[in-house]
Amino acid sequence: MPRTQEYLRLYQLGEDCLRPGPWFDYFTSTIMGKLRSQLDLFKAARYLVPCRAVELGLNATLLEEFRVLKVVQRGKVSMNSLVQELPQYLTACDGINFSIC
Repeated sequence: MPRTQEYLRLYQLGEDCLRPGPWFDYFTSTIMGKLRSQLDLFKAARYLVPCRAVELGLNATLLEEFRVLKVVQRGKVSMNSLVQELPQYLTACDGINFSIC
């Protein structure tokens, strides 16, 4: 393919799209920085509905995300009890049609 002016312009545009710019710096400093605690809380909250927990594949390793919840931080709920109750929690939605959940 001949490298026309249009080809070079489009090639450069594609390269620019792949190169991180100010928007990436904003994302990392805001979402991964200032709003990190809110993001972690949202990630943990996704598992509070048993059907969603099953869909998302909640397991004992992923339960670590619950450490951001204040009831866990303050010791009112222990991580060990959450791990022990996990199988029962995941069976809470047995027989439920996920498409209407």
